[in-house]
Amino acid sequence: MKKTLILNASYEPLAVVGWKRGFVLCHFSIDDKPSARVEKDYEDQIEAGEGRIFYKPAVIVLRRQISIRPKRIRLNSQAIFRRDNFTCQYCAKKCSSDEVSVDHIIPKSKGGKNTWRNLVAACIPCNNKKSHLSLDECGMDLLRLPFTPVFPNDPDTPEEWEEYLF
Repeated sequence: MKKTLILNASYEPLAVVGWKRGFVLCHFSIDDKPSARVEKDYEDQIEAGEGRIFYKPAVIVLRRQISIRPKRIRLNSQAIFRRDNFTCQYCAKKCSSDEVSVDHIIPKSKGGKNTWRNLVAACIPCNNKKSHLSLDECGMDLLRLPFTPVFPNDPDTPEEWEEYLF
């Protein structure tokens, strides 16, 4: 079943709902003004009778800003692996769950902390090669800088959502 990503008026991700709920938010209202507008559609069509065709909404934006405290994604190894798509951030190897490990970019022995911006997924050979060294000392580079995710990274995330989430 297709899902719809709801963005706040400031384009911050708020929630994920079924496409039918997203459709209702964009096309029906009590006061003649829908609560949201469609930002991006899926290619799937909906026939609404009388020859009218709509598309299932992939991303919608609320017309008014809603004040909520963003949920924090718990920092743990599985969250790091999902954020990095189970891909070694040094050699780009796609790893299975038993081939991947967490690496501290700034090693703990040199004051590195357990933070989203200091932890990356690494294959075991790269993690062993880097060891307790800094990136400069071991001559390794990162594929991309680590970031704090603002929304859970799900491998089934529709490509229509990616520019709004990452």
